[in-house]
Amino acid sequence: HGGGTHDLLSREPARRVLRALVAAGGAPVAVRDLVEQAWPGEVLVGSSGADRLYVAISTLRKLDLRPAIVHNRGAYSLRATIRRVT
Repeated sequence: HGGGTHDLLSREPARRVLRALVAAGGAPVAVRDLVEQAWPGEVLVGSSGADRLYVAISTLRKLDLRPAIVHNRGAYSLRATIRRVT
């Protein structure tokens, strides 16, 4: 509502992460579940999945979603007060 818009077409993993968080409806989504949804079918070694997720979350935060994304105890969620405006 009066804010900027951003195109995530060229940022597929970030788009998948955001889609998973929206689908969760404010409930926390575990890091491992977000990694599986953002990089389906990929075999990620060690902390590479969590590292990639951190970059995707950082990207979303830079695109004006910083106040909406919450990290708590190995999971991410969207604040319940944030609503989708079309």
